[in-house]
Amino acid sequence: MKKVIGFLLVVFVISACGPTLLQSITADVKLKNHSYPIYVKTLARPTDCDIFLYVNDQEIAKGTVSSIRPTTAFSGTYEGVKIDAECGGGKTRDLFTIDRCIIYVKDQKVVELSY
Repeated sequence: MKKVIGFLLVVFVISACGPTLLQSITADVKLKNHSYPIYVKTLARPTDCDIFLYVNDQEIAKGTVSSIRPTTAFSGTYEGVKIDAECGGGKTRDLFTIDRCIIYVKDQKVVELSY
């Protein structure tokens, strides 16, 4: 019985510390006279959150926010066009998550994704 309780405790601790994948709102952005879906996926953990920026289902950039760095800016390119993101977040319950990302194309704000 003690082994079963010990095993269940280990499984609980591992699952409580594991990352949780969250997906954001998708917005359409115009690039070179075409409209593409742009979205952010996040991998939330208790201490930080990785942010992945996608355009037309292609990952173009990655950033991280944490309690030490609650906002971050990162850049990527899609079809030769520079795309920037500024994201910020905070800790909610047991996970560190983002609450907004502002997306810029060629230094022009095109969309703000809020969660």
